[in-house]
Amino acid sequence: MVGATVVDGSGRDPFDVDVSIEDGHITQVGASGAHGERLDAGGLTMTPGLIDAHVHLGLSSPIQPQFSFAVR
Repeated sequence: MVGATVVDGSGRDPFDVDVSIEDGHITQVGASGAHGERLDAGGLTMTPGLIDAHVHLGLSSPIQPQFSFAVR
């Protein structure tokens, strides 16, 4: 993939870079001399390794009335 904007979770600013993928796994981030199909990822953002690990604590614990969505 060429031209993807990558957010790597390190805290640095997003950057445009080529990403090499083999057998469904990222093998290299950066300039690549790999041969094969080149996909234009310009305008797309990638977050390699990011997983959805969020939780809604308010749904499993008591919510103070001032924070609830109840109509009064």
